[in-house]
This record gives sequence, C-alpha cells and structure tokens, in this order.
Amino acid sequence: MNSDFLLLSLGSNVGDREFYLKAAVEDLSLELGPVITSSAIIETMPEGVDSHPAYLNWILAFDTSFEATEIHAITRKIEDRYGRTNKGLLQPRTLDIDILAIGNQIYTSKTLTIPHKSLHLRKFILEPLKDFFPEWRHPILNLVAEEMLALL
Repeated sequence: MNSDFLLLSLGSNVGDREFYLKAAVEDLSLELGPVITSSAIIETMPEGVDSHPAYLNWILAFDTSFEATEIHAITRKIEDRYGRTNKGLLQPRTLDIDILAIGNQIYTSKTLTIPHKSLHLRKFILEPLKDFFPEWRHPILNLVAEEMLALL
C-alpha cells in the first residue's frame, strides 16, 4: 500500500443532492481515511446536455493508503448504496464519484485511468481545485489547475 492523498470529485443532480454528497463523504471517510481539505459545494449546469437538472459538485482530498483498484471498488459500492443505477455517460445520477488523482501516481487499466482522463477539460473541477488545492500538479501535463484552466 502506498500512503498518498486522494482527490475525488462528487456530483449529484437527482433527488436530495446535498444529502447524497454529505452521506457519501461520511462513508468515504470511514472507508478510505480522513478528509484533509475540500472545496465548497458548487452548483453547475451539466456539460454536454441541456435537459438535465443542475449538479451539486464537491471536490475533496483524502489521506489514504489504498491502491487505485481498492479505491475504485469502494467508490462504486458507495454510488450503488445511494441509488446510482445508470452508469452511462451524460446520464442524471443520484451520486457520481470520480477518482481525479492519487498523489502523483499514473495508473491505467481497462476500467480506470488516473489521473482522471477528463480532469484537465472540466471547468467545474479545475475552478474549485485551483482555490483549495492550488499546488497540486497534474503528473502527466505538469500543470497546476490554474494553468489547465487557462488552456480551456
């Protein structure tokens, strides 16, 4: 096991959005370790689709020693616990948990890419990240959030 910080993105746009986010963070903290810092919860419009409700999004950093595959299994279990049924792209969801980064690790498998393959393209991730975790540098692009935002 490798002790490192973990960056997660949580989103919800169905039902009691704030409840789903806060309950998921409680569960994640019990399973993965303590939250070390977080963004504010922000409301954003869905990207790529106009007909869905707005999202509440929250970016958090955890102190954890779990491997990528273990973290992925835990996040999927928690999504399922809170009623996420449709895992398709651009679908409304009670809870969506994305692994953004695990320290400076680079990991790729059929089901998981770390850092998240779209992290550098998502304003709703980069805006909060630049404010609450500005020193983190993307291990492939070698850019901080503010620099990635400038490229959008």
